[in-house]
Amino acid sequence: MKSTAIVLLSTALLALLVTACGDGDDVPTGLEIVDTVLAAIESGDRAALTPLWRLEETPCHRGDRAGLLPQCEDGQETGALVRIFPANECVGLARNQANAESLSDLIVNRELGALYAVFAAPEDHHLGAKYVLIFEEQYPGQPSGVVRGYGVFLNDEQIVSTHADCGYSPEQTAERMGLTERIPADE
Repeated sequence: MKSTAIVLLSTALLALLVTACGDGDDVPTGLEIVDTVLAAIESGDRAALTPLWRLEETPCHRGDRAGLLPQCEDGQETGALVRIFPANECVGLARNQANAESLSDLIVNRELGALYAVFAAPEDHHLGAKYVLIFEEQYPGQPSGVVRGYGVFLNDEQIVSTHADCGYSPEQTAERMGLTERIPADE
């Protein structure tokens, strides 16, 4: 009888811990941009995602710059302004992106799994992000179940950056990014 009570108490405490710590499924958050992006990603709604991307204009470059600067396309002069979206795919690539529709395809076509957590972004984030959504992503080319962390960075109105953290779990990704303040679900 005593051991049954201990097992029941342990199970109840474990359930309480899981609920308190969260597993990423505790949405909505009550933050409009976070809830909007989460709903669009979960539903795979490209049309809902398309207006949410913040594209930046920056001069294009020619030559080998390790992929960190946007390359000029054929017919563009060096220094011509191109629209980019800062996306990190393990090595910090900023890619030329002509339109937000292609970005919506980029995120919808990923093998994103469960939302790990929603965090407050570090105050000094270089792109002005306020929130970071960390997802599990099926690691490309690896057996099913091998996941890495995938971050989606948001300001108050738009998606400002994405980050695929190669070789690191969602928990390790959050830790490497210095993300410590989880945003709880709206009560």
